[in-house]
Amino acid sequence: MRAKDLPDRPTCPRCGSHALGVLDEDEDVVYQLAEKACEGASLTRRERRLLERALETAELMERYGKAAFVALCGRGIRPEEAERVLAQEPKLTDRFYELVMQAERRALLTRFRSM
Repeated sequence: MRAKDLPDRPTCPRCGSHALGVLDEDEDVVYQLAEKACEGASLTRRERRLLERALETAELMERYGKAAFVALCGRGIRPEEAERVLAQEPKLTDRFYELVMQAERRALLTRFRSM
């Protein structure tokens, strides 16, 4: 989904919840993960990480709505960094976008230094 198409307070079409996880994965993979997790089946290491990320991002989406989605769409921005940005500026303002760009730069520098 594109950020511009998202309402300010997105909700689940099935249950109406505002806690929507944000993952950069194919829809089929997410559905399979959700089914597996609900059934209580054992998850692989990758699946556990995806589930953790979905839960972290769902918490941010519930609290901040569309602004959380936009922050999480930033290149290399993890949920922890998105939360720092949102704590400083929870609305989609010029300052918010500046903070997201700064977070993207830090993520890029961190990745570059670790090479």
